[in-house]
Amino acid sequence: MMRALVRRHGVALAKYVVIGGVSALAEWSVFWLLLKIASLHYIAAAMVAFVVATLVNYLLCVRTIFVSKTKSRWKDAAMVYAASLLALAVNLATLTLLVRQFGLDPMPAKIAGTGAAFLFNFASRQFFIFGQRQGPDLRGVGHSTWSRALPP
Repeated sequence: MMRALVRRHGVALAKYVVIGGVSALAEWSVFWLLLKIASLHYIAAAMVAFVVATLVNYLLCVRTIFVSKTKSRWKDAAMVYAASLLALAVNLATLTLLVRQFGLDPMPAKIAGTGAAFLFNFASRQFFIFGQRQGPDLRGVGHSTWSRALPP
């Protein structure tokens, strides 16, 4: 079962890892700026950073991996944010636990929280919100390049 899942969704997951990395860097940058420069509380900084990172992730995903089931960008974005609320809860719970209970600095705790929420985010987008773009490079067949998946 796992092999079939990887064969069918492996390339999309690999691309989502790259997009997730870009989104995570955006999230961590905004978090750090708000925490260290603007002196916001780590929970408030995490929530603002989440909104920014989710937008970055949504924009990159709809351009490269997923195709709309609703044909409405507003509905798609609303569903992404709704699904991401659970991921935000996981992220904030991890952040709070690591800071309050283990005395970890908020930045590495935020990174751990992002990692904890990653797989849920991919699964919600892949299986519930969007359809998958067609083509051998997104079904896991063949060895095509990233550039072929990008729209012209």
